[in-house]
Amino acid sequence: MENSIKKETHKYVLFSLVWAVGYCFISLATSFQLLKDPAVTGLLVGGMILLAIRAITSYLKVFENLDEMLKRIQLEGLSIGFGISFLIILAYAPFYKIGAPAIKIDIVIVVLSVSMAMGIFVANRRMQ
Repeated sequence: MENSIKKETHKYVLFSLVWAVGYCFISLATSFQLLKDPAVTGLLVGGMILLAIRAITSYLKVFENLDEMLKRIQLEGLSIGFGISFLIILAYAPFYKIGAPAIKIDIVIVVLSVSMAMGIFVANRRMQ
C-alpha cells in the first residue's frame, strides 16, 4: 500500500474514532442534562458534523485508490450491512404499530454500525 494511502487510512480511522467518542460524549451529556447551554450543544454538534465530513472524505480517497477486489469487498460489506439494518428497522414497524416503544436514533446508529462492520467482515472472509 502506498504511503499516502496508508496516511489517509490512518486519518479515516482517527477521525472516525474521534467522531464515535464525541458522539458518545454528547449523547451521554444530553441524556444526563449536563449540557444546559444550547449554544455549546450546537457548537459540539457542528464540530461532530465537520468530523464526520472529514472522515467520509478520507474514506473516499482511500476507496478510490483500492484495487478492484478490495473495492468489491468494501461494497459487498456495505450492502450486506445496509440490508441487515434495513430489514431490522423495517421488521420493527409492525411491533411499533401494536404498541412497542419507538426506536431511538442511537439504537439505529448502533444497528447500522455493527451490521456494516459484520458485512465487511463476512465479505472479507468470503473473498479469502
